[in-house]
Amino acid sequence: MPQLRIHFTDTDIARTRLKLEIDLMWELVGSAQVLQHAEGGLPFDSWRRRVRERVSRDGDLGRPCRP
Repeated sequence: MPQLRIHFTDTDIARTRLKLEIDLMWELVGSAQVLQHAEGGLPFDSWRRRVRERVSRDGDLGRPCRP
């Protein structure tokens, strides 16, 4: 799989700002990625299991989760 590498200069780092609010869209995108892939291992295993069980029981919740 190709990898993207980003190189920051000292000037780039100095201009970088962090957003303190949560962006719900990125939370959803990140969560979907964690659910779909095995990366993250042990810290996410129990969460993945709970979410997958709940989605499989609730048709309304599961429908938007399917590709």
